[in-house]
Amino acid sequence: MNIPALRQKIDELDQRLLALLNERAELSSSVGRWKQAHQEPVFVPEREEALMRTLVAANRGPLTSSGLRAIYREILSSSRACQKAFSVACLGAAHSAAWHAVRLRFGASDRVVPVETASELLRALEEGDAEVALLSRSDLLKAYLPKKGVLRNELGTRLFICGEVRLSDALPDDAQKSPLTAEDLAHQHDARFELPAGDDDISFLSIPQAVVDTAFKPINGSHRGAAASEPESGSAVASLLRQTTAHAGDAVFFLLSRRPVPEGPHLKTLVCISAPRGEEMDSVLRELMSASDIITTTWDTLSHGSKPGHVCHHLELEGAVAQSVVEAALVPASDKITIKHLGFYPETQVYG
Repeated sequence: MNIPALRQKIDELDQRLLALLNERAELSSSVGRWKQAHQEPVFVPEREEALMRTLVAANRGPLTSSGLRAIYREILSSSRACQKAFSVACLGAAHSAAWHAVRLRFGASDRVVPVETASELLRALEEGDAEVALLSRSDLLKAYLPKKGVLRNELGTRLFICGEVRLSDALPDDAQKSPLTAEDLAHQHDARFELPAGDDDISFLSIPQAVVDTAFKPINGSHRGAAASEPESGSAVASLLRQTTAHAGDAVFFLLSRRPVPEGPHLKTLVCISAPRGEEMDSVLRELMSASDIITTTWDTLSHGSKPGHVCHHLELEGAVAQSVVEAALVPASDKITIKHLGFYPETQVYG
């Protein structure tokens, strides 16, 4: 078949796709009217992730799973817009890591509302300026601190974790995918750099200047002007960035909403344990969790700002784990700790 004939078939398929997309949008508008009548939220993350899992399982290619998810990110974004104007508040300015995390998870039809403080983020949710909010793991930890944490009393009561976004999952592994050299990176004073277009979900990622300073040492006393040595290929840069973001709290972001995600399959759970500081208590908690049937995927710890003798442990658990189950596992230490359940959220698939 010659190229004009192939292109004609593609054009015909595009017309059919357009008709189907508009038919889908009309159905979504009907769903939106039902949701408004029953005061149901526009954003239902567990439904979206279930849809993606079904589509990925049914996909036989040559469309890649990551490409399919990118396409449906925009379809779902447009679908939400057909139901109601949808906004996401993020704790961070435009083009910050938080802003890019929003763009990695949401689409062009979703409005981003950047805020500078946790108080503004809470206000945006309470006053309806945003349906969901996004903040980094480290900001979530800080938000839970006594006195200083303005979200402390809201988390797990009026605000619930409903999703996560991991920037590190979007970094390229392939040596051919990164056009940057170490010298390019060293020249980025604002720590913004370009990642390749294509299967990757983001175009820019913010990296702390300290990463650049640590990774690329100055030559002959010059600073940030050139790198002491250059990685052999773009994969070395990508590897450095992956290692950095893999251990940085700001590479992982959580979504908050006023609606808790109900129990179901393919979920994760976030809980906070406030406990006395000390290796002995830390060891006891870890041993008790290990002895239970609960699978802990991530364990973060932050010191209390106003209670020097205490720490907050934030645990990501596999599956939908109720607070009562966590409490039962930690009964031997129950007189010394407090446990707060912050919510269930869909486990997002990562595509290689």
